[in-house]
Amino acid sequence: MPDPIWLDTNAVSEAIKGDIDVRNQLQAFRGAGRKLLITSHVESELLNGNVITETKTPPPALRAAKVAALAQLGIETDRSADGISGQKRRSYIFDTKAPSGEVSISDRMVLGTIKASAEARGVARPEVFTLETGSKAMVSQSSGWGIKAVVLQKPGGAPPSGAPPAGKPPAAAPSNGTPPAAAKPPVPGGANGATADATTTARAMKAQTRNLAPEPPKITIADHPPTREGKVTRFFDDRPVLRKVGLVGGVTALNIASGKIMEKLEAHFLGALDKASKDFAAHFPGAPALAAQASLEALKSQASKSLASFMAASGRSPNPKAFGNDRVAALRATIAWLAGRKDRAGAQQQFDAAATTYINAMADLVERLDALRRELAPRAADIRLRSDSLLRHGETLIALFDATMQYAAAAPFVREQWYDVRSLGMTLRTLGEAVGSLATEMEETTRGYERLQRALLDELQRISEALPDAAPA
Repeated sequence: MPDPIWLDTNAVSEAIKGDIDVRNQLQAFRGAGRKLLITSHVESELLNGNVITETKTPPPALRAAKVAALAQLGIETDRSADGISGQKRRSYIFDTKAPSGEVSISDRMVLGTIKASAEARGVARPEVFTLETGSKAMVSQSSGWGIKAVVLQKPGGAPPSGAPPAGKPPAAAPSNGTPPAAAKPPVPGGANGATADATTTARAMKAQTRNLAPEPPKITIADHPPTREGKVTRFFDDRPVLRKVGLVGGVTALNIASGKIMEKLEAHFLGALDKASKDFAAHFPGAPALAAQASLEALKSQASKSLASFMAASGRSPNPKAFGNDRVAALRATIAWLAGRKDRAGAQQQFDAAATTYINAMADLVERLDALRRELAPRAADIRLRSDSLLRHGETLIALFDATMQYAAAAPFVREQWYDVRSLGMTLRTLGEAVGSLATEMEETTRGYERLQRALLDELQRISEALPDAAPA
């Protein structure tokens, strides 16, 4: 089966709006047997974050129409990257070095997730279809992730293979999706229509546009969690950074771009995430690694072999289930058999030595797991609070933008400010998702500790019940 192809946000957005060239290209991909995939980040941008420039913000009906259009176009959301460890996914997103220049965090989210998805699917040479061209990052930098950018082939000759007949398909948006044109502001002047000076005209336009769309309020993040000292969490010393960029006391939209607030937030949180991830890996190994370090399987095997050697001495075959699913019943039967032998004392000593070593190793690991779980659980909760804070404030700013932009589209004096508000919201949301991935990994590790601890306690209980039968008469 041919490899799938991943789609950039701009390509899907234009296809939904009915761009015939883009739709023909998607049809050509499908005609060649290739699945059309988008990452979860692209899906979120399409359904929750994107607004067509200077048009009404998509209402719920238009959002539903977009969902229907994705199904109609045969575009699927690819979640196979979830099969790759969170640490590796974050490394692909944030640690991959671009061939040259900078790559925005949004593009990194798309490229890094495609790389992880391709790895999970066994795709050696993944491709992304984008409408970007030239030096744009999705074209010029994607090779750093081992991804080939496929750009739109503008029609100059024959349409792409498998393309539908010419003719623009119906747009996915409902007929009422485009707002009526905004009224033009009056131009001040005399009764004879004389033009006023530029300053007066600008003031009048500014006054009218403020009536159409209010300027963004001050943006504050005053309730972000304080710093928690100790392993992993100590790197998220967030509040001093938030205070420095003005988000604790409140910052105006005009200062978002000029103060480079988004760049400073990205530098802090991504740097903290990188250091915290390494600290987490160093101090909190996963449950399978801990079990391997304790050599439980080797000790279990040694105990089994000690029983088998005595059974073989009498010409009987060893019971393979002595330490298997029926190990309690098999262990009791074996001990009963040993008790009747003349060499019972020697058998008892060797069995006791093997069993005691195995039991002590399990008991020590239970204590270590309990200590790690108690230490890690509150740290995972702290990281989750930081993720939730970033996500909550990001979603709030995006919601404010969505509620206001239908009016601000006709108000050039405040429109750009609201776009900066939305960009900050998107940055906060993306950072919240990144921090949340670390919280998820920490939570899953804690659950792994709990699962292994329960399994060891069950094993200790079963052995403790069997050991009395092995005592000498």
